[in-house]
Amino acid sequence: MPGTVAPGSDPVLSIRVLSIRILAAAAVRAVQNAYTHMHGMRPSITRWNLVIADDTDRHVRSYLARTGGRKGDLSRFVDRAVRKAMFWETVESVWERNRHLSSEEVQRLADEAVARVRADRP
Repeated sequence: MPGTVAPGSDPVLSIRVLSIRILAAAAVRAVQNAYTHMHGMRPSITRWNLVIADDTDRHVRSYLARTGGRKGDLSRFVDRAVRKAMFWETVESVWERNRHLSSEEVQRLADEAVARVRADRP
C-alpha cells in the first residue's frame, strides 16, 4: 500500500532510500522532457479504449470539472494514475525482495551506489 513502510524496516531509512529513487526518476524525466523540447520532438502517443464503471467516469469527470479541467486533462489524469500505480507496485516489489536486508545493509548498499555514481562524474 502506498505510503507504508515494509515490516521490519527502519522507516527513516526507507524514506531516505525512496526519496533518492524518486529524485532519480524525476531527474530522468526532466532530462527526457528537456531533450524532447530541445529537439522539437513530441512524445509518441497511443490511444486507449477503456471500459470503466459509469460511477467512476462521473466521479473523475466531476473532479476534473471542479479543479478547472480542460481538454486533454482526462488523458493526463489517467496517465498520471497509471504511472503512480506502476511506481508503487515497483516500490512494494523492491521492499518485498529486500525484506531480508537489515537497515544497515540497505544504507551500505545505498552509500555504495551513490559513491559509484559520484565517481563516474566528470
